[in-house]
Amino acid sequence: LNRHGRLKTPDAHIEGFRRLCEALKPSQVTEVDFSGCGLGPLGAGCVADYVRNAIAVVARISVLSNPIGVEGAAALIEVYEKNPQIRTLLGIEEGVTEVNFSEKNVDVGQTMVLAAELRAGMVTAVINSLVLKGNFPCGRISKDNDGQAPWLPGKEFQGWTAMCSALAISTTITHVDVSECILGPEALTPLADAIKVMAAVKVINLSGCGLTGATWDDDYECWDNIDSDMTGFVAFCGVLGKLEEINLGNCGLGPSSAAELAKAVSNAGAGLQVRPTCVANFPPGGHSGDWDGVPAC
Repeated sequence: LNRHGRLKTPDAHIEGFRRLCEALKPSQVTEVDFSGCGLGPLGAGCVADYVRNAIAVVARISVLSNPIGVEGAAALIEVYEKNPQIRTLLGIEEGVTEVNFSEKNVDVGQTMVLAAELRAGMVTAVINSLVLKGNFPCGRISKDNDGQAPWLPGKEFQGWTAMCSALAISTTITHVDVSECILGPEALTPLADAIKVMAAVKVINLSGCGLTGATWDDDYECWDNIDSDMTGFVAFCGVLGKLEEINLGNCGLGPSSAAELAKAVSNAGAGLQVRPTCVANFPPGGHSGDWDGVPAC
């Protein structure tokens, strides 16, 4: 851990963990929980090798809250898809109707694993609500390049794209909460593509995400660069009529994005609710602190 209590060196003690996984192979253990153990890609690879060669049938695994990355996720997904006895890799309980991973440090790799579980439907067959609030499914970039907040939207879309595709074919999930997930304009394109064909999702919460290029200024506690990248948002607004409710609170929307949203709501008619009901109309200067008393929606 660094001085802020955040994981700094995943896989720091990989040899010890590798020996543990080797020792588990001949055991009768059928369920393992490695959540929040500081596993990185190498640790995830050890888990995959253990499950692949275990004497017992390992049915339940959890690697939740570990920065396993794309490489680690790929190793786990390969084992998962080839071994139907594995029910879950993220510790999801059987028969639950809501998966709530709020603020569980779900990175791009865990998002890939989640997408695989949603597609397989082993323990996710009856889920109707998916909550990922406060995670970083597309990764995150340190604005000051010091490995800590403030964060900018990441550029790793493997897990996000896979999850959007899984949501598109889900017949049970109706509510999705990805608020405060550091999603930027580029994340809206795969989401919009998925919304076009979604069978069940009707409510999406994107609050707290700078969807039009806005970046949060901690010093002044306001949004900067408002409406600086509208491409994804325009496409997103074009499919909002497929939904029943969208939450865009505190997304740093400005005049251009508010106009696009107004057109989308008008075209959708009474079938679409936008929450909160106020959308801040910021001045063309692109700084949410330029007008006092403007609601930050």
